[in-house]
Amino acid sequence: MTGKDHGPADRVAGLVQCATSGRRSRPHRGDGNGPCKHLGRPAALDHRRGDAGRSRLRHAARLGAGRAAGARQRLAAATAAAQLWQKDAQLVRVETRNADAQGRSPGWSYVFDSPGAKKQTLVSVFGSDKPDLMPTGTAYRRPLGDFVDSTVAMQEAVRRGLKTVAYGMAMSITGGEPVQWLVLSGDQTFVVDGATGRFVRREKD
Repeated sequence: MTGKDHGPADRVAGLVQCATSGRRSRPHRGDGNGPCKHLGRPAALDHRRGDAGRSRLRHAARLGAGRAAGARQRLAAATAAAQLWQKDAQLVRVETRNADAQGRSPGWSYVFDSPGAKKQTLVSVFGSDKPDLMPTGTAYRRPLGDFVDSTVAMQEAVRRGLKTVAYGMAMSITGGEPVQWLVLSGDQTFVVDGATGRFVRREKD
């Protein structure tokens, strides 16, 4: 990793790091201190914006219907695209800003690292569309390895009290020790073991 250590303590505090710019921030709460623009804005949080926000939320729900999927369902397409980019590409992070109450999302972003080229790329997969690749910084170094699907992590978070919204929850998992899913909704951060799917802890901002 580069810069400050982005370990479990940072992640549990509710910080989300943009794979493109490396900037860490909290989910947007309408206070002008939102996340990096590359992370996008969760559609469900736009309800504060009135009719326009509700329209975006309905649009996100329509896009998700029939297209939303767990992180592992899009992984094969992302991996194939990354290996065309660099043969030694290895997955180091998975993230979305638009997870639903089942842990599915219309689009997932996968960060791959090439040890040989010393480069990283962000592979975005939306439905059955062709994966989109974009060069990123080198914030993540440890291979992610095997992990439980986002649907499993969300189910466990909900079972432990996570208050869900239709769309707009952030989920991420990053290679390292330990490997953990972070599920963010409002001011809640639920941490789920990425290998077993078991609940670890809950944090509130």
